[in-house]
Amino acid sequence: MRNVRAGRAMYSCIMLIGILWGCQQPIQNPGKKLAMQHCQSCHLLPSPNELNQQTWQREVLPNMAAKLGLQTGKWNEIQSLKEMHLFPDTVNLSREEWMEIVAYFTKASPPFPLQSKHILPEGMASPTFTSGHFSYSCFYHHASS
Repeated sequence: MRNVRAGRAMYSCIMLIGILWGCQQPIQNPGKKLAMQHCQSCHLLPSPNELNQQTWQREVLPNMAAKLGLQTGKWNEIQSLKEMHLFPDTVNLSREEWMEIVAYFTKASPPFPLQSKHILPEGMASPTFTSGHFSYSCFYHHASS
């Protein structure tokens, strides 16, 4: 009986050490580490496999770069959003750090478009989502005529 208790105690100690050791392992991918630091300061960190490489490269990451002030693009409202203090006035990461984040998301994402498991038949409405018209008019100040 004594041996069984000693064995259980030893097993528990080994498991606890393993858990604590695993929690202290450094993140090996510098892009992931930077994404955790910078991206999570505004929103939840998405998993790279949530989108395909093309979507990350052509849509999401360029939009995020524009919002971070790293590049200009089709986003004319960025300046208005900065004036409303919704985006930072200064960039808090270097272009090299940004490229590490880009590499992390594009290399870890699937190369082809993802297939949805929840495709509704055409014409059937979603029970959890309704679409509607979205307007950016709240971001612009219109001069009175």
